[in-house]
Amino acid sequence: MSTTSVDTNTTTENEIKVRSMKEICYIVAFCDKFKSNLKGIEFWPEELERAIATEYENDLIENLHCTFLNNCLNRKKPIERTQWQKFLSEAIDQKIKKGYHFYQDFNPLRRVKNYYELNVEDKVLILNKLITWQLQDSLIIRKMIDSEYRNGKKNEENSLEVKPYGVDRRGRRYYYFGSGARIYRETINKGKGKNKQTKIIWEAITTTVEDVENYINNPKEIKPSAKLDKVLYKKLVDELLPEIKKEIQLKEKRDARKVRQEKLAQRVALLHANSEIVASRTRSGTRRAARVNYAESSASSGTSISRQGSFVLQDDATPTTNNSHYATRSRTARGTEKRKYEEVTQDHDSDTRSSSSTKSSKKSKISADLSSVSNGARMSRTTSVVSIGSAATANSIFSRADYESPEFREVFGSEAGTDLSDPGSDAMDEDL
Repeated sequence: MSTTSVDTNTTTENEIKVRSMKEICYIVAFCDKFKSNLKGIEFWPEELERAIATEYENDLIENLHCTFLNNCLNRKKPIERTQWQKFLSEAIDQKIKKGYHFYQDFNPLRRVKNYYELNVEDKVLILNKLITWQLQDSLIIRKMIDSEYRNGKKNEENSLEVKPYGVDRRGRRYYYFGSGARIYRETINKGKGKNKQTKIIWEAITTTVEDVENYINNPKEIKPSAKLDKVLYKKLVDELLPEIKKEIQLKEKRDARKVRQEKLAQRVALLHANSEIVASRTRSGTRRAARVNYAESSASSGTSISRQGSFVLQDDATPTTNNSHYATRSRTARGTEKRKYEEVTQDHDSDTRSSSSTKSSKKSKISADLSSVSNGARMSRTTSVVSIGSAATANSIFSRADYESPEFREVFGSEAGTDLSDPGSDAMDEDL
């Protein structure tokens, strides 16, 4: 047998135990009569039984204990759900110390790690005693009771009194507390003889509409021909059964709305999560695009060659067409391109020394041109990236034909060293 099935069987057995305890009726009745002071806590009897029977945390148990303790201790600041077990244990210790009646002479919470390890009997009895202490000590509960008795008229029924819904021919009393299809039956067995005591039995005889209909139509339980049973039968059929059906329909609508709200909340959470992912991807894509744009702008910006022949990048790149911002190159990038240019220069020199006299003359011409460029011209990053790829590429770029081309003159400037793309190069020539 699997662990899940064992837990389910245990929970079912615990629910049956809770349902058979007469104290559970006391709890349900109190919550029905004083629901205006329970801060909107609403439940059906079977929901409370299920919450007590489970061995894990649940909202109904925590909300009930927090509210009951607030009333008992007359606290203005609500007890937080993370601290209610501590307050409950301390309240039980104080009540026992002051001589209040408790079902044990010790605090059961002191013998377990947490509340949910208690057996179901202890859970029910603790809730039962919290109700009794509220009726004794709670200011808001006492105020409600006093107001009801003070303002009530003699011939009017007291709304806080728990009265039976009806009585059958056997003297059994029936109770309904205004929620769900749960009908309770109280059977009083009077003892015979001197030592026989009266025994009171509380039973939950219905839980669903089908249970109510089956019980009403069972002649062994309710006999329409009997006088008391006839009155009870008519009241159950004409009043209680329509009320129960209406209550169940309302609950089904509330449950359906709650399910829709939960699904909507999940969809909203999923949309938020997806939007965060999309935003993250967009930002990362923007950063990548910015890096690409920066690389392109860096490639199209100017560089300069010093008189010593070293490759030097300007810290501030050439402004864009709209003069909106300046890019900045890192020291590492400048050093890398400087080393590449020095390698190209060395390869270029070695190839030039081994060439013929014709190439030597070209080399002399190129060296003179480079010297004129270093006096005031700036080399664009686009050209520098291409020119430093290899020695062969450098030789092809620095050929006479390319040197005399308009593109070369546009990038490097005229033979006189004037930078055609940067109007500020004249000032640099003066500095040099």
